[in-house]
Amino acid sequence: MAAASAADGRDAVLFAPSLPPHRLQMAGIEESYNTVEAVADAVADLSELLAARLEDAARIAPDPGDQAACLAAAQWAHDIHSLLTGDAP
Repeated sequence: MAAASAADGRDAVLFAPSLPPHRLQMAGIEESYNTVEAVADAVADLSELLAARLEDAARIAPDPGDQAACLAAAQWAHDIHSLLTGDAP
């Protein structure tokens, strides 16, 4: 279920009008986790941080399409957090 929310969030941002037409690439970050639970905790924390930053971006974006894309992606990030922490309805 978290994977579907992640894909929906990715798609929401992918079609934001102000993004460049080429793919954005992230620098590789390697971290070592010993358990699946540790990975899930890290992804849950990251998704909550991502949601907050997307909400910040929505507030300052001048284009209504960008605002909507950021808010939609933020909601999907919140959903991922909820699914991974067991807070989902």
